[in-house]
Amino acid sequence: MSDLNEILDPFEKIVWKGKANKYIYFLPAIGSMLFAGFLFSIGVFLFLISLPELSSFFALIFCGFGILIVIIPFRHYLRKNKYTQYILTDKRLIITGFGKNSRFWDNFGHGLSGVDTSSIKLDSIKDVYLKKGFWDRIIGTKSIYPITLDYPYLPKIYAYFSNSEHESGFYSNRLKRVYNAATKEYEMVPQWKLYRKTQNHPHFSGISNPQKVEGLIRERINKV
Repeated sequence: MSDLNEILDPFEKIVWKGKANKYIYFLPAIGSMLFAGFLFSIGVFLFLISLPELSSFFALIFCGFGILIVIIPFRHYLRKNKYTQYILTDKRLIITGFGKNSRFWDNFGHGLSGVDTSSIKLDSIKDVYLKKGFWDRIIGTKSIYPITLDYPYLPKIYAYFSNSEHESGFYSNRLKRVYNAATKEYEMVPQWKLYRKTQNHPHFSGISNPQKVEGLIRERINKV
């Protein structure tokens, strides 16, 4: 865990600090385990049946993928649970962990150097949005998204990908009409930009008491 004394500014006071509900990390890992078990079962089945040597080769592949899918996600989620912490101070929202992206492949293989800190000043926050995702509905948690001029779009599912051979790149260059929650207006945004802004949006994930934390954030915003 990052040393808070190194993160906080002089005279900066902590109003609230907490972590995500641990099941927000472990349930996706369990889902990966079930899929890994399926692959491993196929591998064992191919080993047991009397088929040519090619079957043994494919059996090894399935078993290997099964083992990797068990080990890699658990390593990732255990590290996220250990190092990720959410902090509200009288000046900022702070996220310690794997940085604002928290992407799996970007962080896999990194040691403690993968731990990072990102923050958002309270005076830049225009609004606060609560989102209940798939795992949140099962666990009873919500994620808290601060709305700023840098990250003004609500975290929703959009169509990001190109579906035309005339569009270059993996993400679409088409304009999409979306609501800017910071300016309270609709605007036309390229879908690649919308993808980047929504996927990299810093937020508090898997909060067990989201209304309380949201209230504290709004209270501090009004005092800034």
